[in-house]
Amino acid sequence: MDKLDDDYCYNNEIDVYERGYELDYEGAPFLDSYPPMNEKRCQEVLDILSMMERLQSDWKKLSDEEKAEIEEKTRRIAEYTIMNVGFSDYEESKECGYLRFLRRRGEFPNLILILNEYGPLHEGGGTYPKLPQYRGMLDMYNYRPDDYDNLGFRRILTPHEFISIINAGLPPE
Repeated sequence: MDKLDDDYCYNNEIDVYERGYELDYEGAPFLDSYPPMNEKRCQEVLDILSMMERLQSDWKKLSDEEKAEIEEKTRRIAEYTIMNVGFSDYEESKECGYLRFLRRRGEFPNLILILNEYGPLHEGGGTYPKLPQYRGMLDMYNYRPDDYDNLGFRRILTPHEFISIINAGLPPE
């Protein structure tokens, strides 16, 4: 009988979730444990990851001289910021969980992350909030000119664009 009750409860929770009966979210135990992440927050994570994937890809195409120029003008954190993507497990757990979900689903396979599916890859990774930094960077990233040249090819970000994007995410000195 307990098995039938468990199946019934589980099926009810799935119906509530799949059909979006928000009024009943409060009564669904697994939804109490994991309250929904709204569409705006999910889209923000997708936008951030897309930006970071582009930054990583274009960073690899820069010359050593261009990278040195960017590092000099970004408090020497450009490469670290670009090549270590992640969210705080403590203060940005929803975003961190969504990132892990996207990776399990096979999205952003080329993105280099601070976190793997089990937690930090190195000491201190993913423990401080990154959203304020990413939001500043994303605003500047979205502000720049068109991504495609006259022939329709995606252009590589310029050193100036890298500097502007990275510095937009830095707190004031």
